Amino acid sequence: MNGNNLRNVIIFVAFQISIFSLYFTSILYSYPTYLTTDSYYLYIALAWIELFVFLRFTNLRERILDNFKNVKGLLILISVFAIWVYVIEVTIPGSNNIPYIFTTLITLVCFQEFNFRLITIETFAKFSNLGVSAFISAIIYTVFFGLYLIVYLGGYPGIYSYLFFIDTFSMGLIIGAVYALTRSVYFTSSITLSLYIIALFPYTPAIISYMFVPV
Repeated sequence: MNGNNLRNVIIFVAFQISIFSLYFTSILYSYPTYLTTDSYYLYIALAWIELFVFLRFTNLRERILDNFKNVKGLLILISVFAIWVYVIEVTIPGSNNIPYIFTTLITLVCFQEFNFRLITIETFAKFSNLGVSAFISAIIYTVFFGLYLIVYLGGYPGIYSYLFFIDTFSMGLIIGAVYALTRSVYFTSSITLSLYIIALFPYTPAIISYMFVPV
């Protein structure tokens, strides 16, 4: 392990500790409300700060820049966004969900894709192949969402708690595999954005049940 890769891991671990701690705080305390709200915005912001730090101070700079230079992926993300805007306006007229789509994209989607896909997979890809890195990413992803289940055990009682973890890990693995195959955060962002928007509609498939967890 060379010094640059070791530094990547140290920075990565430091950010994960901070992000997980803030998320745990945001779901653990319902009062005072500012504690929950501030924690939420802080860990969302940390993903953007993490991206900047890795871009500025690590040897992942070129890999990150290549992500954002992927014109095909960007066009697909823009197309997915536009399609969902049309679908929402047609199926739920006057719902004022367009701001929700945009806000979801720049907060929850960017948080997940920057932290769990781009940074995590590229950090561990320095030590192993992309398949193993995607697997590690899925584990971290599942543990993150699993914190909610730990705090609110009654949220998914009985067998549903096991299904929750299986669903979450499966989706983390699938989206991680898409990133490993494309090496583009735009493609995975398109998937994650679509999952959040699908959750707006009744009878959402149970396979994405973790999307209903407050994040």
